[in-house]
Amino acid sequence: MDKQLCPWCDECQYIKSLRHAKYGLLQPSEVPYAAWTSISVDFTTQLPESQGRTQMTVVVDRVTKMTHFMVLATNATLKDVADTFLKEVWKLHRLPSKIRSDMEAKFWGEFWESLCKALGIKRRMSMAYHRQTDGQSE
Repeated sequence: MDKQLCPWCDECQYIKSLRHAKYGLLQPSEVPYAAWTSISVDFTTQLPESQGRTQMTVVVDRVTKMTHFMVLATNATLKDVADTFLKEVWKLHRLPSKIRSDMEAKFWGEFWESLCKALGIKRRMSMAYHRQTDGQSE
């Protein structure tokens, strides 16, 4: 193969034009002001079965790095996740002000609904900029 047409040699790799936009600057996360005010949550599924459980939720405090590992059954529902969160995290540290996770918004909406129901909190959702639904805070 002709060296000028070789896509694998160092020279070809060096002079190849970029096909993506410039990388943006990194945006650092703000530092939490106290322990258990900001947590990160990650879910791991399809683990080897142990006593009928194949899922695990890991909750990490961003300040102290203290971690809670919550194991869940294979067929766990969001209610089960919320109940486990109440028993393992909320009873010791209360609710954090920020939660970081890679789960989608639909999951977190259903999780908070289950959590509020378990805590006996009645959620009253309103629309933004509608004083007729929540004039006091608007």
